[in-house]
Amino acid sequence: MSIFDFCLGFLSWMLTTLLFLALCGCAPDNQYGVPGATGASGGNGSNGDNGYSAVFTTTAADLGQCPAGGFVFLAGIDINRNGVFDLTDANPQAAIVCNGTAGTNGSDGQDGSDGSDGAVSTLAPVDYFHPCTSGPYQEVILILGDGRLLASFSDSGNALNTRFAFIPDGSFYTTDSGHCPFSVSTVGNTRTASWSGGSKSWTKSY
Repeated sequence: MSIFDFCLGFLSWMLTTLLFLALCGCAPDNQYGVPGATGASGGNGSNGDNGYSAVFTTTAADLGQCPAGGFVFLAGIDINRNGVFDLTDANPQAAIVCNGTAGTNGSDGQDGSDGSDGAVSTLAPVDYFHPCTSGPYQEVILILGDGRLLASFSDSGNALNTRFAFIPDGSFYTTDSGHCPFSVSTVGNTRTASWSGGSKSWTKSY
């Protein structure tokens, strides 16, 4: 190869290289353009479907699950939207809550002390007596808790002015067939009923 041919080939190679670089736009700096403005936002997407609600129910636990009784709580996702728990609901869950078994009986406590005697009603009968004689259908005079007397009595021997009331001090007759005369008197806190052949005394508190 002559020097002329060599120089001609080299020039051809240089021209080809420069042409290639020019076409490719090769440059050491500012090879990209200025970024464009931000585009407008897109429109809102369509609404999604409503979510499913949770539903639950309870049923009694059997003795195998809870010897002392209990409940089974069932829950799931209401995919058929009927508002109640079905075995076909999604993601069914179950929880068992058992009653506790009865404990053993505790020991008996100590006996309490005796209470104080209750007060006797002032109008409750605490004693009685029969003036003159006793027996069927004979007058009974009641002595009340405060010492007053209560009975049927008359202020005359022929059984006139008969009444059932508290008997004050004085002279009276029974209202039975005997029409027994008797008297009542008070000295201090002691009252006494007297009749032929007998008497009865007691303490008053009124």
